[in-house]
Amino acid sequence: MYLLILGERWKIKLVKESGGSFDWSTHKIKINKNLCDDSVFNVLIHEISEIILVALNVRYENSFSQNCNSDYLFMFNHNIFETYVSELCGVLKQLKIKLNLKKKGK
Repeated sequence: MYLLILGERWKIKLVKESGGSFDWSTHKIKINKNLCDDSVFNVLIHEISEIILVALNVRYENSFSQNCNSDYLFMFNHNIFETYVSELCGVLKQLKIKLNLKKKGK
């Protein structure tokens, strides 16, 4: 399945790796295929959100954290928040359409 995020086509791949991740250079989102549906959706929204926030330049390394591998800081104002929400809504609409088509067998 593909989703348009910020005008770019991102491929969603179910993999054996734990959790989820995204690769900016290949535009791929990887999600553990052994998760239950609710967890897959949670991880997918997490990764989509992070992609949007990275593109908006509001994700920073947390230099105060011992676990700096994935412990990021996000800082933005309300205008950036509105942009984020608008983009996320656009992606969620795509998901709704794709999931409805799958239910109908198209």
